[in-house]
Amino acid sequence: MPLPLVPGAALRAGRQSTAFLRFGPEDTALLQEDTVFTLEAAGTQRILARLEIGVAVLRFSKAEARKVQVRTPAAALTARGAGTPASG
Repeated sequence: MPLPLVPGAALRAGRQSTAFLRFGPEDTALLQEDTVFTLEAAGTQRILARLEIGVAVLRFSKAEARKVQVRTPAAALTARGAGTPASG
C-alpha cells in the first residue's frame, strides 16, 4: 500500500533497492540504490526537493506545467523534451 511522503520527510533507497515516488498521474521519481531524497515542499504549482546523495530519475508531464526544483551538493543534469530550458 502506498504511503504519502509529506513535506520535510526523507526517503532513503538502501543497498540493492530502489524507490518509486508518484507526485501526480504522470509525475514520478525513481530513486536508485543508496539515494537519500527529501521532499521540502509540494503543491499543485511547485515541488521543491533535496537530493543528498545518489541518483534520481525525475519525469514530469508537460501538461502539468509544475515548477520543479531539486537542490543537490553537486549535480549532473539532463533534460529531454522540455518545453522550457532548465534553469539553475
